[in-house]
Amino acid sequence: MLKIIDTFDEIQKLYECFLGKNDNEKLDCWLMYIDKYPELKEKVIADYASDGYDWVDIAINMSFPLLESKLDKICEAHDNIMLNTNTIGEKIETTFGLEEDIDIILYYGLCNSAGWATSYNEKAAVLLGIEKIVELNWQKDKSIKHLICHELCHVAHSVLRSNECLDKAFDSLGDEAAWRLYIEGFAQRYEQVLLDDEHYNQDKDNWLNWCKEKHRYICSKYLDCIMNELSVKDFYGDWNSFEDRSDVGYYLGCEFIRKLQSSFDVSKIAKLDIKEVKQLAIEYLKEGKTHG
Repeated sequence: MLKIIDTFDEIQKLYECFLGKNDNEKLDCWLMYIDKYPELKEKVIADYASDGYDWVDIAINMSFPLLESKLDKICEAHDNIMLNTNTIGEKIETTFGLEEDIDIILYYGLCNSAGWATSYNEKAAVLLGIEKIVELNWQKDKSIKHLICHELCHVAHSVLRSNECLDKAFDSLGDEAAWRLYIEGFAQRYEQVLLDDEHYNQDKDNWLNWCKEKHRYICSKYLDCIMNELSVKDFYGDWNSFEDRSDVGYYLGCEFIRKLQSSFDVSKIAKLDIKEVKQLAIEYLKEGKTHG
């Protein structure tokens, strides 16, 4: 069962608090808001600290201007989240057989992520950063459905693996590359299955057609990363890019899982170990770079 922790009323108060304030005063306003949710505050700040980013600079120059300039889109995103969450929850329960309670926390953060499958109050949870949603222009009904579905598919994947944390650390960059392809591909592909829609939220400026046209090349480059112990960070996240395209790993991972669906059911796919994942990924990428 899904439970929404909705901080939208406080986000509206945050907007009012920003009016006529300088940057430091806005920061104080945000801290008063987020201090009510200490675990949330810790997560969004630690997320940047781990990568050496200045979260205060990001707050002032990236996050706060969105609240001031895009309040209408924030309201639209909130409406669509509230409209769609329960229906999507029912689909998740039916498809994966989940009985766990899952919290969805709608909050105003620091542009960390539009959606984040994690834990909150020692329970499985999805964090929805409404500021990042509108930055990516994902506030429309269709995009919201796919975003929520994607993150809940991550949660379902974890539950099917006996509540295993999917955000693993590996000694090998090759293992890490294969695992990232697998977990993001699982969420992306089953997001599409649940909604019966091959849509990608990333698909703008001919993104999907480009990925399909470059499929062999993408397979070849990703395979190089696995075999040569190279980072695949350029394939994931809107702050990174591969050949000037962000999130190409989501496309490739989705196609990888689509291939696995021809041989395995969802339970088997969800429970693959890292050795199996890496072997199957290498086989898939070798075939893909040769035959497309």
